[in-house]
Amino acid sequence: MSLPFIFDIVIGLIFIYLILSLLASEIQELLTTLLQWRAKHLKDSIEVLLAGDATSPQEDKVKDLVSKLYNDPLIKNINQEAKGQIAQGCRKLTRSMSSGNRHGAFGENQASGPSYIDPDTFATSLLERLGLATLVDQLIEVRLEKFAGRIVGEYSLTQGGITIPQDDYFADQQNWAKGRIRVIADRAKKKHLDQDENFQALVEEYDDILQDFKNRQATLNTCVERMGESLNAYIATYPIPESASAASLAPEMAEFPLTEGEDEMGLPSEDIAYFTNRLRAFKSSCFGDNNERAIISGGLRPTLSEIAELINESSHTYQEVRDAYEGIKVQGEVVKQKVDAELVRMGYPLLNGTGSSQLDSLSDDDRGRRINQAMINLGFSQEERNIYQNYETYLHIQAVLSKLPSSVKESLAILARRAQTKVQDIENDLDQFRDEVARWFDCSMSRASGVYKRNAKGVAILIGLVLAGLTNADTFHIVNRLSHDEDLRKVITEQARGFAPSTNGTILTREQLEQLRDDADAVLANLTLPVGWNQQNLTRQFNCTSNSNSHPDCLNSRVPVFIAFLQMLPAKPIASLKIFLGWLISGVAISMGASFWFDLLGKVINVRNSGGKPSSVASRASQENNP
Repeated sequence: MSLPFIFDIVIGLIFIYLILSLLASEIQELLTTLLQWRAKHLKDSIEVLLAGDATSPQEDKVKDLVSKLYNDPLIKNINQEAKGQIAQGCRKLTRSMSSGNRHGAFGENQASGPSYIDPDTFATSLLERLGLATLVDQLIEVRLEKFAGRIVGEYSLTQGGITIPQDDYFADQQNWAKGRIRVIADRAKKKHLDQDENFQALVEEYDDILQDFKNRQATLNTCVERMGESLNAYIATYPIPESASAASLAPEMAEFPLTEGEDEMGLPSEDIAYFTNRLRAFKSSCFGDNNERAIISGGLRPTLSEIAELINESSHTYQEVRDAYEGIKVQGEVVKQKVDAELVRMGYPLLNGTGSSQLDSLSDDDRGRRINQAMINLGFSQEERNIYQNYETYLHIQAVLSKLPSSVKESLAILARRAQTKVQDIENDLDQFRDEVARWFDCSMSRASGVYKRNAKGVAILIGLVLAGLTNADTFHIVNRLSHDEDLRKVITEQARGFAPSTNGTILTREQLEQLRDDADAVLANLTLPVGWNQQNLTRQFNCTSNSNSHPDCLNSRVPVFIAFLQMLPAKPIASLKIFLGWLISGVAISMGASFWFDLLGKVINVRNSGGKPSSVASRASQENNP
């Protein structure tokens, strides 16, 4: 048996495996697309990621959270659903098989889902659905208001403007309620700040700053700078009198009331000096040179640990935010009742008395337009609009957090601590946290990709075995035909050479694979492979020696081929076992994939064409001189 003969058999066998692998890959790709294996595996992997365990007891909460994520516009926009009739039919079947029928397999009214989600998109969608950015803004707003209160104390808003409580109101109050300016004024014997026009102007400016931040018309840094500038302007209204002695600048002077030398403000010059200098010292200690102390001392920029605590309803950080929302609860409920009543009048009644509305079935944009129209009909002011939006946001966040699995809270807390060690600039805390969540998702999806590949390999083996049986691709029979049929061997070898890649290590792209399938169809139109369910193949596979239908050693030609095959199984168990073993080998070979056999075909043909390495002239001369 010559080496070229063996190579021709190997080339023919590889070529047949390549043709069958192309068919198998086509079948697997079709099943993957119609049944959305990639999309479903991605969704299942996200559920496992958020649950922290494949058998989490909070499975329902996890699935509800994932459904909300898939309803996020960022993820919905990357879902490119097929438009063909067959694909649409499969989508309807998927929707009908999903739980509830209303939500579909991938969220509300979604029967298809994306096969890939960018890590940054996932991180942004998750934090948005948790309302984390809104909670952070609200926490900063609460702390900024407390920070202002530490300086100017409590005050109230009325239709007539800002009302500052009189001194009697603060008699029994703690220093934090009085504000540092009032505490310093008490020590300097300065009374009736509520009647001080300069202090009134300072309080009004602080309230304007807070309102600008609440309306997102100014950043945190800008607000802190304005507070510092306003406090400097207030201090400048109390210049230190030239007659003030150096001793009056000491804090101890607050214990010794001075009565002589009062100025036009009704205060002794020494007390004015003390009041002014203590304000300057307080401003310096509170704001620092560049306002950096204000952000740190007031906790105005939450740490990553505090950000993670915002999704834990039992944490002190979340309580700060909830207490702030409690302040608008009464007004929010009244405004919401008016809007709900208007929506009912517009034709969007509540469902089943549960508070849910027909608006819930609309998209976020459509729902927002209907609500905005209701507020226009009611003639709402901007303040009432803000109250409604803040109250709705609070209700939404509460609903989400109440259903948030504890595993997600724990995972985000760990990620926050990890991200805290990497933060270089306090301005980028939330961005760093988002990056950490994105890396967490990316690492998990890398592992999920390995699981999918293993599952896909199992499916490929199953498809290969089924295809080998359906096509009667018996490896032993194929080798036997190629060994004894020279014409068949030459034809297949010649066709295989046209398929061989020009270089080794070729990786087929999707377009190249489709082109290879088209070329294979053209070849099969003029070529008969030694596979298939026909009388000739089965006769050789069972080694039939008689042509008589009544003989037990031959196939019955009067019945269908498959029936004849079944009749031969008990008659020839050894040959039958050999056929099944041949199918098994073919099935495993088919599951290796078209790219594997395409690359191997090129390598074998290159070796077949190059032949053995010729000996050198020097080597031949040496052999002739040394026989």
